[in-house]
Amino acid sequence: MMSKSISGVEQKVPEASYSLITQEQRCQCINASIELTNVIYPGLDVSGEISTVYEEKLGDKVIFKLCK
Repeated sequence: MMSKSISGVEQKVPEASYSLITQEQRCQCINASIELTNVIYPGLDVSGEISTVYEEKLGDKVIFKLCK
């Protein structure tokens, strides 16, 4: 098997990991997720699932900042 290292690519993006942001930023992300999911399906709220995954250390979430 052949492989090649990728150069010029930053390996870490800490601000994109939910577990590495501040509590205030997590609250902002939860509110943004409610707003986003409500647009997709009125009344849809996955904030409980996001919080449970974080609190139980079941994984991590990638956060995308959308520009308006």
